[in-house]
Amino acid sequence: MKLSVITVNYNNLGGLKDTAASIAGQTFRDFEWIIIDGGSKDGSTDYINTLERKPDYCVSEADKGVYDAMNKGLMHANGEYVWFMNSGDCFHEKTTLEQVMDNHPEADIVYGDWINVYKDREEKVEAPRSINPYTLYHMNINHQAMMVRTCLLRESPYDLKYRLYSDWAKWREMYHKGATFQYVPVTTCNYEAQSGMSSTDRKGWRREKYMMMEEAPEGARQLINTILKLEDKNAKHVRMMQMFMYISTLLLLILTITVVCISL
Repeated sequence: MKLSVITVNYNNLGGLKDTAASIAGQTFRDFEWIIIDGGSKDGSTDYINTLERKPDYCVSEADKGVYDAMNKGLMHANGEYVWFMNSGDCFHEKTTLEQVMDNHPEADIVYGDWINVYKDREEKVEAPRSINPYTLYHMNINHQAMMVRTCLLRESPYDLKYRLYSDWAKWREMYHKGATFQYVPVTTCNYEAQSGMSSTDRKGWRREKYMMMEEAPEGARQLINTILKLEDKNAKHVRMMQMFMYISTLLLLILTITVVCISL
């Protein structure tokens, strides 16, 4: 079997329905579907029982979070590759998997572009065409936008000390161990960015970036330090520009009012 698609869900019935429809509609059929539910109380398990395209494996029980559930799914995966498409996220098109497979994936990690979906807009994110220390430490590639060789993830599952970025830490670890990466020119998924944990927990986001920095090899650690300093500098620059625009607007308003008063 070429692929195992794993869906992690917890009390997200609406998102699960969207994801299930996306998976069932794929034109590429050489895959199994695994659902790991965290013990939902919102009717998710009842809905799963009504599916026409039923999962090949499904369990509903308490877990320690999304990455623990993903690790559980790995233990039941039979495919050469595994692709995590969690509830609320969808393949971009019915032909997405077919398009990916038509690019003859051979690397350990195969990835493409994706769409960030917000409440008021959608934003396409173009993944880096090649993976090097800069691209790997500068941005995360969503796990919904990639498939990974199952045996590699099973040998080294997601680290549960990372609540937000265990996937990012895993790509870095694999890169330093010599894993191969392959970009495919395919828009792979629609990612529900608005509700993602990394979008809402900014303190945790920052803390885990520093945790990854501490675990990186010396050369990579220096690179991360440089990137973080540049990000801080850029953030301060943006705040200064915003303040400048605010003060300029205020002064212009005062000047306009003064001129009007004098003319009267």
